[in-house]
Amino acid sequence: MASTDPQEQRRMFRLADASADAESGDGVPGRLSADEVRERTFPVVLRGFDIDEVREFLAQVADQLLQGQPGPGVALAPVADDRPAEALQRLGDEVARMVASARDSVDEASREADDLRQTAHREAEAVRDGAHCDAAALVVEAREEAQALVAAAKAEAEAIAVKSRRELDELLGGVEQSVRSLRASSLS
Repeated sequence: MASTDPQEQRRMFRLADASADAESGDGVPGRLSADEVRERTFPVVLRGFDIDEVREFLAQVADQLLQGQPGPGVALAPVADDRPAEALQRLGDEVARMVASARDSVDEASREADDLRQTAHREAEAVRDGAHCDAAALVVEAREEAQALVAAAKAEAEAIAVKSRRELDELLGGVEQSVRSLRASSLS
């Protein structure tokens, strides 16, 4: 299985490019054999292949197949007449695998985005519900505090009224006694 580490794959490409400049298995410098084309891998970046490298390589191979001539630094080894069809099939299969991998990556990213949206929605609802509960608790607490203040004010007012009545009764009692004393002294 090919490495998915981009740095490792870049290193492998440099080695493959260096070996392409040297003699390939068929003894022709700078030519790729069918096996080298078949075994060529591309770095996986962000859950997919580096599309620029894939396109560049495919363009080189396609140019060689169309022109029947070796390209700069990359050339196909001569093959029998039935081998180009197999090479194209393998190339098509590799492209199909890359497209499937890209689709899988997009599907996975979409699922992850949906999961994140749902999680964010649930968390937002929980925060909102918590805020509603906190607000309701504050309203209840404020009502209880207001009722306690009203009750305390009523009790204080009642105490003041009782004290005032007592003082008034004492005053009236003193006035009545003074009036009786005055009447008794004026009659005598």
